[in-house]
Amino acid sequence: MSSSKTSNPPDRFKLAVVGTGAVGKSAITIQFTQNIFDTDEVYDPTIEDAYYVKRMIDGVSCELEIVDTAGQDDYVALRDTYMKSCYGFALVFDLTSQTTLEELKIFVEQINRIKMEENKPVNGNYFPAVLLGNKCDLNYSLTEKEVTNYMKKELGIHVPVLFTSAKTRTNIEEAFEVLIKEMRIFRDAQSGKPPKKESGGLFGSISSHKDSDRDLQAFKEQE
Repeated sequence: MSSSKTSNPPDRFKLAVVGTGAVGKSAITIQFTQNIFDTDEVYDPTIEDAYYVKRMIDGVSCELEIVDTAGQDDYVALRDTYMKSCYGFALVFDLTSQTTLEELKIFVEQINRIKMEENKPVNGNYFPAVLLGNKCDLNYSLTEKEVTNYMKKELGIHVPVLFTSAKTRTNIEEAFEVLIKEMRIFRDAQSGKPPKKESGGLFGSISSHKDSDRDLQAFKEQE
């Protein structure tokens, strides 16, 4: 006799890792999906690669398609395509270079232009995202407060900020976990569903890593 217990269908999201060249977009993506850091220091600009990964977050399976995008001006014509097809965005800059944070403005403006036509704003944002300051294993002077203030005043968005290192894997898992939660919150708001109490809003999602760690471990044990 088959079990009457049914499981929730998995969430499916397509997201893009965006930013200018050499900020570590590919390194972050590969570290998250394959647990590998490429020690080859030769910069190899990516045009576009896609990765697929599955995670268990808050008891619900999530299937991700992650698009590692080109940040070079040579490929600017490709941006509209992936920005239209992707739901969430990991906005990446290099903590050792404030210019790379400032250069995110053109990406945010372009995403906003596209998403304003299809989404209603949630907490002032037209798309779910996280802002990642990469290379936190190196010496840098930017503070989280400075980054947050710039994000609000200049980028015009209000999203979680995490400092990451693809080399040491610092906050890599957490970054995508938070983005998954942001995409769920945004999706539910678009459909009119009330947010779950435990989410605590956009920034509150960062605080529940212990529960997510248990979920991830349970998922690994099922494989």
